[in-house]
Amino acid sequence: MELQGQLSSRLFCAILLAVIPFSESFEVISSPTVTGIVGQDVVLPCQVSTGMQPAKMEVQWKKIIPAARETVHEYRAQPGQDVPGPNYQGRTMLLKDGFTLGNVSLKLKNVRPADRGMYSCIVKSNEWSADAATELQIAEFKNGETLKEKEIKRERRRISFPPETSEKKTETSEEKTGNRRRDPEKGTLISAEQGHRVGWSQNQDELQGELRRIQEERDELQGELNWRRTYKYADDITLDAGTAHPNFSIAGDQKSLKHEAQPEKVLPNPERFDSTVCVLGSEGFSSGKHYWEVDVMSSTDWDLGVARKSIQRKGKLSLSPKEGFWALGLSGRDYWARTDPWTRVMVQKKPKKIGVYLSYQDKQVTFFSVTDRSVLFTFNNCSFSGAVYPFLKNSHKETAMRICSIREDE
Repeated sequence: MELQGQLSSRLFCAILLAVIPFSESFEVISSPTVTGIVGQDVVLPCQVSTGMQPAKMEVQWKKIIPAARETVHEYRAQPGQDVPGPNYQGRTMLLKDGFTLGNVSLKLKNVRPADRGMYSCIVKSNEWSADAATELQIAEFKNGETLKEKEIKRERRRISFPPETSEKKTETSEEKTGNRRRDPEKGTLISAEQGHRVGWSQNQDELQGELRRIQEERDELQGELNWRRTYKYADDITLDAGTAHPNFSIAGDQKSLKHEAQPEKVLPNPERFDSTVCVLGSEGFSSGKHYWEVDVMSSTDWDLGVARKSIQRKGKLSLSPKEGFWALGLSGRDYWARTDPWTRVMVQKKPKKIGVYLSYQDKQVTFFSVTDRSVLFTFNNCSFSGAVYPFLKNSHKETAMRICSIREDE
């Protein structure tokens, strides 16, 4: 019960984190408590409230001990400056795949009873410094079992072996010999030692399942948090029909496109795509933060993202950053980030809408699945030069894509 309460408390804190209002001020946020299991890995959570990586960021994880602070891990954006503390060699790792979204959580490997205690996450930049504390609790063990597991086992034994009544069948001499009893699930005779192993395995599976469920819910809430931070930058994006491939028909509101089976008669235009079925947005961005969503439900062959104005318009295109495209797409059943070479993107649930978040000053483009509000992929250190424009491609004939009017949907 104690461990279950701790897990519920952690989930409550994560939910609370997802619904608090966001401001432009910097602060560092963590969960008050985290529970680890001896011999397994645990993540000590830490998040920068702005949802992005500060410039020239430094991260320090320290354990608070009597009259001192013990270094657990230190990071600086310099070669050789991502190192564990002297007493944590080979046991710590910063989860840098989330740095761009302000996630500076620390993985502590092979948890030991001595790891119990209070940990401080300190984040610094040129302009500010902030910290947050997390208490690492260790699941208590007794005779090879956690207290939670012993409670589950006692309850199962109580249900499986109620007090004897006059109606209960009398045990045979074979059942009484050697302290043997019947397996409550299979009905076969097993020894006390065998029963202990069966109960341990079942209870451990239950505990691991509960921990996995909590972690999955926390990951979902973190995705929700990241998505909400970008949603407030929503723009009213329209399509530039003058750049549209002849097979595209653009709706009157300039938000929908359809790939027609036959090309339309259009005026010659040096800015029009003539081979790859693409179109650009009407407005380019050379500063600030911007967000828009595209409905991709009907197409199974699409790409979208941002592109430089100077990109090639004629002939077949190669979608990659070096050609001026930062795009994510679907080809059949597989999702790909158009890196060089392409990077396959794993998607848990097929998205109906894709969110595109552009942070020009951070040189970053992030793609969200609006369906489950998870981050699909992020391009970092993008070599923007001048304005970049929303970009859409639809190679699936007789299907449509639409830029959603986010403000109208609210």
